[in-house]
Amino acid sequence: MLAPDRNITVKAPAELFVQADSGLLNQVIENLLSNAIKFGDAGSAIGIEIGIRDERVYLTVENAGPTICEQDSEKIFERFYRVDESRSRDIEGTGLGLSLAREIARAHGGELSFEQQSNGIVSFVLMLQQTSCSVG
Repeated sequence: MLAPDRNITVKAPAELFVQADSGLLNQVIENLLSNAIKFGDAGSAIGIEIGIRDERVYLTVENAGPTICEQDSEKIFERFYRVDESRSRDIEGTGLGLSLAREIARAHGGELSFEQQSNGIVSFVLMLQQTSCSVG
């Protein structure tokens, strides 16, 4: 519904459990999807993958988008930081989303990282501790 012109694929197992505040975790996921929609190449696909890596649950949101230089990639999680002010004036946002998302991940004992592949694919990876069953 958020991006009818985009092909969004989801790869996820039937069940994985993490102990987290569902509202805050939803905020992280919404932010990552919103960024993929706003800053990804128009019409490009968005991929969401959830699984287990190194005994932790990961959620990856990836899309094709403009290359982010190394200098910017080091600052991307700073509050109020926008990669390219001249390009992003037309795009709503304050530059707080990724900073807040990373802090929420850390508050849950996890981490949010940025990865960029040479083929123009940009990925944000949320890592959280897996729990053995649903709580509450």
